[in-house]
Amino acid sequence: MFVPVFVLAFEFGFVCLFVFICSCPPWGGSKPFVGLFAFPPRSCYDNGDQQDHTLYAFPSIRRLSTEREHLADTVMEGLDPLTGPNLVKNPEMTDMVGHGWVDPVDDVGFAVFKNNEPITAALAFETGVVNACYTGHPRTNIFPVDASKDYEFSIWVKTDDITLNQYFGFHVFTAASADARYTSGIYSNPYFKTTDGDRNVWTRHVGYLRHTGSGSSGNSFEIPAGCTHALLRFLTCYGDGNSNGRSWFAFPTVRQIL
Repeated sequence: MFVPVFVLAFEFGFVCLFVFICSCPPWGGSKPFVGLFAFPPRSCYDNGDQQDHTLYAFPSIRRLSTEREHLADTVMEGLDPLTGPNLVKNPEMTDMVGHGWVDPVDDVGFAVFKNNEPITAALAFETGVVNACYTGHPRTNIFPVDASKDYEFSIWVKTDDITLNQYFGFHVFTAASADARYTSGIYSNPYFKTTDGDRNVWTRHVGYLRHTGSGSSGNSFEIPAGCTHALLRFLTCYGDGNSNGRSWFAFPTVRQIL
């Protein structure tokens, strides 16, 4: 359902500009956005009965990012368009030190994404040690979070060994410093995903860091009171030790849900 809040007193050619409150899938809730209505017969090639309308929303022009973030956006089924920019710096992982990653990825290489585009991705190589970790412990830059807001964390993963466990999680901080990590209770080692069984196909995994007081359940954690910053982290662990397994991680992303 779309309910107009007000109508601007302008007409641009054959299109009138409206502002709406949107309360409909896939976003849910009531969130404002700018829409365009075109009313026949001022639209083109209509039957002239003046009973129809056309709605336009979310026009955009995006720079083709050198981070190739646009490749991920094109295949994010169900992506909420009302989210902020990626808070993870250098998500293509080509200059992690220069962009303030707390722990850079040990190995980065080329991979082929879902639309056959070449990308850079973090690589994990299984060693002959059973139940070890094989990626180091990559942790992104520390970014500010607002305790009254919600955030979506995501990363793309694939592996050629279903016995490998791909971990995807976060840390929260009481200041913009790795030394200020909050470690009480469930936040001592928090993950959105810890299981094996991933396949050799790119899959997007998602978790949520929600406003203080929202509670924690499953892959959703609330921002603890007093925490002001966070980071995203990931790694591969606990293979069968046959040295054959490999895992890939791509497009680590954190966006505020507006």
